[in-house]
Amino acid sequence: MANIISLKEGRDSYQNYLTRDPNPIKIGETVFRSYTVDKDQLTAMANLLKDFPNLAGFRIYVGLNAGSQRVGIVVGVNADGTETTNQELFSTGWGIGGPCPPICDKGSQMI
Repeated sequence: MANIISLKEGRDSYQNYLTRDPNPIKIGETVFRSYTVDKDQLTAMANLLKDFPNLAGFRIYVGLNAGSQRVGIVVGVNADGTETTNQELFSTGWGIGGPCPPICDKGSQMI
């Protein structure tokens, strides 16, 4: 369940992750800090959730379409982490989506 928190609580939690998590998520040697979800990807998630309300989450794969443009492929995920690829999948524009780093807001008040 999502809870509204203050900027201070968010910043404190983020700093705790960076300084105290014994096994931070890494991409290579770089610590994963956040992920930007593009609006089209969020819309695809909402559509999947509307059609399949028992989904536990979503996975976004990176792809290249026939025109060699980067796309996001949005897939539903069950509570056990398995994908629901036998149901709907959505291809979206890549837009501003991606992991931080490198796609970060250098002026973020969270950092």
